[in-house]
Amino acid sequence: MRAHQVVLAICANLAIYGLCLPSGSSSLAVVIANTGAQGQDGSGMLWRGSIFPGEEEVVLQGSVIEIWDQIYSLNPDFEPPNAEPENQAKPGAVHEAEDGWEPYPWTNVQGFTKSSDGNYRGHIPNDWKFNSLKCAPMAMGSMTDITRNVDILSTLPGKCGAPSKACRRMACVNTSALYFCNDLETQLDVDCSQAAEFLQQIMNNCCPNQRTSSGLTRSKEGFSVWLGYGNCNHSPDVPPSEYKLGGGNNKKCKPQQSLFMDAKFKWIITAVEGAKALARNPAEETRLRREERLRRMYPFGLPPRIGIPYPGDVDHW
Repeated sequence: MRAHQVVLAICANLAIYGLCLPSGSSSLAVVIANTGAQGQDGSGMLWRGSIFPGEEEVVLQGSVIEIWDQIYSLNPDFEPPNAEPENQAKPGAVHEAEDGWEPYPWTNVQGFTKSSDGNYRGHIPNDWKFNSLKCAPMAMGSMTDITRNVDILSTLPGKCGAPSKACRRMACVNTSALYFCNDLETQLDVDCSQAAEFLQQIMNNCCPNQRTSSGLTRSKEGFSVWLGYGNCNHSPDVPPSEYKLGGGNNKKCKPQQSLFMDAKFKWIITAVEGAKALARNPAEETRLRREERLRRMYPFGLPPRIGIPYPGDVDHW
């Protein structure tokens, strides 16, 4: 089946979204594969690209995985192009971030400069319209599911986007999702691989190496991409801002600590709890202090004559 042979019966219903134009127009054709994908009523993410070599671009709707399904449904022999994406990221000047944007205080935001008010300014060296980054703007998502979807998005050719003044869910698995939000008065799309790069910056800088995270990067070109919580049963046009921080069923991101710090904090907690117990029993305090002094003298276990076996080393002597 060739692209020009696809019946565009759904165009009449999509006209209100500005996606279908009169016959003979040089604008994009709209192709919707009959896969039952979510968001084919105009609420799904928009994808624009060529499915058949040398032929007109088409527009599909749905999540990243659904877009792939539609592409191969229309052209089982589809081969992704190897061309570099437009506006390829490259080193360049630093842009100022918006006031009030601040990542988690424990997040090491590479390439950002911390100002006197505690906020981070600038951006990771990347001259491709990257303007600002914010951590924890919404409920948390699972990094396992998010990483898998960002990887899939990074391989998707063509452009991903949304209608004017709207957000679209790009991917959703379990309780985690990716989003594209368009702040402009006109429809907007960008290279899908570039959107994936923006999302990767969030993953690198908002609670990296943790089980959960959320964040967004905003472009000076009028769009933002988000990652975090998602309810896959909700319509794909529900904006990520609806899922407030603290909601959802994914735990809050916690700062990463070294094993040494974990052990240190555990020791402090144990010491505090021990001090509280000793304060309630002075006689016990005397006995425990003696035991602790002896354990320091005999780190590999206490002689039986002392009468205080070292936990875990009773058979050592």
